[in-house]
Amino acid sequence: MKKPAITIKMILELTLLFMGLVGLILALVSGSLYHSMTLASQQQALQELVQLKVDARLSDLELESRKQGATLLNSNGFRDAFEKNNYPTLKKILQQELKDLNQQKKDLNIINITVYSRNFNTVAEASQGLALELPYPVCGSVLNRARIRTGLQSTQIISELCMIDQHALRTTLLPLGGYSLTGYMAVVVDPHDSLIQMEQSLGLPLRFTQPDGNVSYQSDLWPKNALLLDEGDKAELTIKTSEGETGLKIAMAHQSSRLTNELSQTRLILILAACVTTLFAIVVAWWVIRRTTVMPLQRLTSQLNRVQQDQTEIGRQIKVAGTSEITELTQGFNSMTKKLQSMYLKLEELAYTDALTRLPNRYQLNQRLEGFTSNQRRGQHSFGFLLMDLDRFKTINDTLGHHVGDQLLQQVSIRMQEVLRDSDVVTRLDQASRSAFEDDMVARLGGDEFAAILPDAKNREQAETVAKKLNDAMQQEFSVETHRFNIGISIGIVVFPDDGEDMHTLMRKADVAMYYAKKHRLGFVYYDDSQTAEVLQESKRAIS
Repeated sequence: MKKPAITIKMILELTLLFMGLVGLILALVSGSLYHSMTLASQQQALQELVQLKVDARLSDLELESRKQGATLLNSNGFRDAFEKNNYPTLKKILQQELKDLNQQKKDLNIINITVYSRNFNTVAEASQGLALELPYPVCGSVLNRARIRTGLQSTQIISELCMIDQHALRTTLLPLGGYSLTGYMAVVVDPHDSLIQMEQSLGLPLRFTQPDGNVSYQSDLWPKNALLLDEGDKAELTIKTSEGETGLKIAMAHQSSRLTNELSQTRLILILAACVTTLFAIVVAWWVIRRTTVMPLQRLTSQLNRVQQDQTEIGRQIKVAGTSEITELTQGFNSMTKKLQSMYLKLEELAYTDALTRLPNRYQLNQRLEGFTSNQRRGQHSFGFLLMDLDRFKTINDTLGHHVGDQLLQQVSIRMQEVLRDSDVVTRLDQASRSAFEDDMVARLGGDEFAAILPDAKNREQAETVAKKLNDAMQQEFSVETHRFNIGISIGIVVFPDDGEDMHTLMRKADVAMYYAKKHRLGFVYYDDSQTAEVLQESKRAIS
């Protein structure tokens, strides 16, 4: 079984189809990545926004703590009690200050104020709100940093977010006495309630989770099915302390369905655009490749097939088009087929033409005569046939040399062409002659023997008229170099189908008539059955 051939057209089509599939896959992958990256960017943007809000709130709390602490330090009662070491009075002042501040500043939840001596001994302390199970509700890292400071650094304010008894609290340590440092005041603020107020400015429901997992706040607008929220519908931010500990987790719930729908629509549009663009690119690429590669190659292949089936197609030029490589290939093919045509014509000429006289040879005469008898037999059209032999040629050839005989034969062939009527002219084996005279032929059979097909000689009289002209022409003098010759010709005449309906019969009877004319020096003779008996008798005498 013959294997199916793989053509360049199939390869190009598969290549373009593969490229189109790759383009569609890339479009799908790009759309999915774009969708995921957009949702991730939205979450990151929300986290950064909340982080800014948290930082702003904590900064506000620090400023407010400084402000309130400075106000308390500058009060006369506090300074007198602190300078006189009246610690009970100092504690009352702190408690009253806490009470007044929490009534006036709803967004400032101060849970502890502690006054320390210069050596960090607790002088007075007041607390409210959270019940902290610690010896002192102040960030230990703040106190440790303050203890190791020296010089002017001791007079700087320290403020940090610390974990105190599982609560993220803001501790601000203020120096007392200015450059003449006499002690410190620690103001501890719970930022929880202040951070809750971010919900209004964000416009998103919030939920606060403590490090131990307990939910300390959840908005009324928080989704009831929060566990079913998609990853794109929820963002989380972890608030870290100055020590790097997790102080608070803030979760935001937001509806990303609208964004998701818009992204899906955008992805669909991108995919459709990619499909249309890819299809258009494939069509354009296929059209270009077809015009520049496939069609020129198909023309080359078709011409090669035609040449294989019909040798007359050799030499036909095909249109030069396509890429530079295809153009070069086509030009090479055209040049090659033109050379092949020239070679073929030369070979045909050698095969069908007499090299000396340029007349058709015996082989071509036999083919043409066979064709005439076959075609004419079907239509019963008559034609004449002459078989001719030069007189006294052998003597000239033997005495004066072959080169003189060859020149004489060439002149004889030319004179035959001049004598014969237009319908019976000699046909040379070249392109112009073949196209002008398709049927008429005079041929050299070899030596000094010639033959002629007379398509327009429909009877004996017309054939004899042509034979008489030939005989008269051959009686005229020939001139070769310095020699003058008078030669004669013997012609045997037959007519199809009267004297025979096949090539061999016509040739045999024409040969008998020619031999009879030569023997009796008649010039030309029409075939008669009586001639056969005489020729056979003469042949028997010659053999014996």
